[in-house]
Amino acid sequence: SPPKSIFVLEQSGAHLRKEVLSSVAQTLPWYSPGDETSTVNYKLYQLLQTSPSILFYQKIENKEYGEALLLAQRFGLDKDEVYKVQWSLNNCYSSAINDYLSKIKDDAWVLEEIDKFVPNSLQFAEMLIQHGLTLLAHLKAQSMSATGSSSNQSGEEEEQETVTDKEKKKYSALIPLL
Repeated sequence: SPPKSIFVLEQSGAHLRKEVLSSVAQTLPWYSPGDETSTVNYKLYQLLQTSPSILFYQKIENKEYGEALLLAQRFGLDKDEVYKVQWSLNNCYSSAINDYLSKIKDDAWVLEEIDKFVPNSLQFAEMLIQHGLTLLAHLKAQSMSATGSSSNQSGEEEEQETVTDKEKKKYSALIPLL
């Protein structure tokens, strides 16, 4: 069903009657009133009923990122959506790593972006790789603390190489090239 709407008509303006103008004319001798003056302005507003998530995505689409972040915070929506769009629009600046990429909680998405992104400078490439390595180290520390990393791990577990380890090796191999 279509969204529910409410229309509001606002009327504003000044109605100046001849009597008021005459009193002004008596106070200010240089003023001579004409006929009754009337100015009326109308504004029509349409209020739509919508959900917080629809409004959230409309704010992102309209590039109203601050308001989208406020909606996300207030209604428990995913702030990552805002930061992902901002990263995709501003990823040619090294400050975008700290401003957007580092705030995204979807680690797999961030690593994928780092993997496929082609930086415009060597310095930016180094910063991007460093961010990826830091993220991978953090993920590895998390996985080790979650599994209760102890000395009695089976040899089979030690032989298995996690995706995180593979990614770390992949990025580590690039560092000497820089």
